[in-house]
Amino acid sequence: MEISKLLFPLGLALGLVMTPAATAGAADLTPVGAERAGNAEGSIPAWDGGLHPGRLPRPHTPGDRPRDPFPDEKPLFVITRANYREYAAKLSEGHLRLFERYDSYAMPVYATHRSAAFPEAIYRATAANHGRARLEGSDGLSGAELGFPFPQPTQGAEVIWNHKLRYRTDGVVRWNNEAIVQPDGRYTLNRRLERAKFVYASLTHKPEDAALLGYYQAKILEPSRKAGPVVLVHDTLNPLQHPRRAWLYNPGQRRTHRAPQYGYDDPAPGTDGLAFVDQIDMFNGPLDRYDWALVGKRELYIPYNAYRLSDDRLKYADILKAQHVNPAHTRYELHRVWVVEATVRAGASHAFAKRRFYVDEDSWAIVLVDLYDSRGEYWRFQEGHPVTYYHVPTVTTIPEVVHDLPSGKYLVTAMNNEDKPYQPAPKLTAEEFSAGLINLF
Repeated sequence: MEISKLLFPLGLALGLVMTPAATAGAADLTPVGAERAGNAEGSIPAWDGGLHPGRLPRPHTPGDRPRDPFPDEKPLFVITRANYREYAAKLSEGHLRLFERYDSYAMPVYATHRSAAFPEAIYRATAANHGRARLEGSDGLSGAELGFPFPQPTQGAEVIWNHKLRYRTDGVVRWNNEAIVQPDGRYTLNRRLERAKFVYASLTHKPEDAALLGYYQAKILEPSRKAGPVVLVHDTLNPLQHPRRAWLYNPGQRRTHRAPQYGYDDPAPGTDGLAFVDQIDMFNGPLDRYDWALVGKRELYIPYNAYRLSDDRLKYADILKAQHVNPAHTRYELHRVWVVEATVRAGASHAFAKRRFYVDEDSWAIVLVDLYDSRGEYWRFQEGHPVTYYHVPTVTTIPEVVHDLPSGKYLVTAMNNEDKPYQPAPKLTAEEFSAGLINLF
């Protein structure tokens, strides 16, 4: 059956379930604005605080990666090409298209655990932001501090700002292994080291840093023929008034250059053109090239609690298979997501003429994105696999996957199975992200 025939009746059904919870009272919501209650069927439980240091599933050693808190669970069922039409009402368009294209694609669905959690300071700041934070246009943010700015969003751009400003510790160092996978399963691997200092969503935030979102730096280490270049980015809270600043260090020339344009649909370095800069972290940078529509909420099968996929007992060859990531190591659960649609504004341009974002209500992390080209044709599908780092606590998507449907290639980023895990680094300083020190990274 063609996807369009599946989507037509599905669209009628979505009109019944895509309704924002704007009328919910504060007592009915979690500290970050999600619906506290479960669903009527009981397939989504109530949020009970999530996983956090006060209720670790097992003792945690600093520096170790978090282990699967649900190691003995088995899938409730598995969605395959043979039965996916039965579950179409709870599948994104991207997942429908993967089932239509690949015989081997599968989604093992497990019991839902609402594990997302954040520090109490984030909860207090989020409550203070409600009714105080303002957004002029798509990028003029004001009145927000530390927490999620819009726990009860009324427009699509507010949901995306919640994603951009979510708490991820004060700073982080991580190994990002990136694979470009051919349709037959052959892949090339790029190994890079990244570090970031988050300024807005930092528990050590200072008032004088009010205009900054954070700093980001990355260096390619392998393969040797690509090794050495460094990118440095300073991001701001109002990218139109205070544009992003970026620098590139070329080791061959031993020179640092300002990058006048590093964002939007510039190809992301090392991705062989399979991802743009503004797809890093599922979405980043200014929102000004799009009109943003808040469609509402929807119950959807999404990647969640992806501890097995980021386990260091797996090798990359165990994960990277022909056509898609190995389903034996993925985990999907039923969750509520915000749905936001972005269409290119009149007079603006972007290689993606339309994007549909699915944003987890409990973490404000973008977990799925449908991507369309300038002709309105479905082009790419982006998928982030969230993990709750319960010892912090925070939520991040490791790994992230981009499927290029026309070519059959896919890209996997943020893998660290064969390296050290995501490491909180609270002592990083702004001085370490100076352009003058870029070649010392």
